[in-house]
Amino acid sequence: MPLQRIKSLPDSVFLQELGKGDVGLRFGAELEQQYLLQHLQRVQVRVRVWFTFLAALNLGYSLANLALALFSSAPNRPPVVGVMIHILFSTPLTLAMLWLVWSRSYLQRYIAWSRVIVPLYGIVSGFFVAEAMTSGRLDELTSMVMFVVAPYFFAGLKFRSALFVNVVTVLSFSISALFMAMPDGEFLKSLVTLAITSVLCALVCRDAERMARRSFLETALLAEYGTRDGLSGLMNRAALDDHLLRVWQQALRDERTLALLMVDIDHFKVYNDTHGHQAGDSALRTVAQVLKGFARRPLDTAARYGGEEFVIVLYDLPRNSVEAIAEQVRSAVEASSAAGGESGARKAHTVSIGVAYVMPMINRTPEGAIQLADQALYEAKRSGRNRVILKGIDEFHALTTGSFRTVAGSA
Repeated sequence: MPLQRIKSLPDSVFLQELGKGDVGLRFGAELEQQYLLQHLQRVQVRVRVWFTFLAALNLGYSLANLALALFSSAPNRPPVVGVMIHILFSTPLTLAMLWLVWSRSYLQRYIAWSRVIVPLYGIVSGFFVAEAMTSGRLDELTSMVMFVVAPYFFAGLKFRSALFVNVVTVLSFSISALFMAMPDGEFLKSLVTLAITSVLCALVCRDAERMARRSFLETALLAEYGTRDGLSGLMNRAALDDHLLRVWQQALRDERTLALLMVDIDHFKVYNDTHGHQAGDSALRTVAQVLKGFARRPLDTAARYGGEEFVIVLYDLPRNSVEAIAEQVRSAVEASSAAGGESGARKAHTVSIGVAYVMPMINRTPEGAIQLADQALYEAKRSGRNRVILKGIDEFHALTTGSFRTVAGSA
């Protein structure tokens, strides 16, 4: 995407993050939540496979060691008490994570649960691997390496969480090995192996997460660019249609009101022809910035409808509040354009606003609300401009969709 086109979205949080240069390992709170959701969806299959494998491995390991403890006569057979402790500690943790990754609450709960359960599992694993190796089962070092690698690549953790799990797992192993008096040669060999593995995994995982975060920002920026008007930076017409349909359906379900403010810059064509397109573009951007300030709630939005027309969608507000906001918009545009005008005396830009205050119904569509707002705007312009006309629920009920009606006797 060319840089000059990207700069048409100066308020984009994705562009702001990319503009910092190196992408960090944590975004702001709201953006971080978006990234986490995308991350969890991306790694879901991997996480499910890993914890299913881990549960099967845990079950097989427990049964095999229990059989050895009960029936083997080998001198290095595991003690029954040790096997039972392993089953009591590791099995519940494994089953809890297995249930979570296959449940419908995976996206909502995985991050919180994994921050507690995965480190605990690492501590338990480090202890029992050290105990097994001290008892002569040196091949268990392979299991320890697996427990070091897994948090970085298979458990779906972010880099910092994976690093923490790695550290506590290795510390658990090291402290347990020293406490159980593992032979120095085997202990040092194991520690060097785990240290090298940990460092390599950490470096690769850190770079992989940076790349994933940059890809997330770039993909989101491209998607955002497709929904934004290049000149004003507001939502474009296609995105407005999609948004309006979604909030219409939600308002229909929740029995809430919607308000559509159709905003038109007065005498814009004359101004644009007189002062040039650059001045006209500047006027459009000025108005757009004002309108954006009135659509900050999650379900509200401001969009460029086309030409010099804009739309503000307001969700679930009383009629008197909508009227007050429409008047504030009209006054704010006039004040803003007057304060930032070009060289040479001229009148401030003014806007006419048509408001449709409606209650969505099954037999009505968003297009009817737009038509009602358009009729109100027409009346505002025919009544002298620089004013607000509001049409409410009664007019919406009586509206004949597709039949544009004007005020009787208007010139």
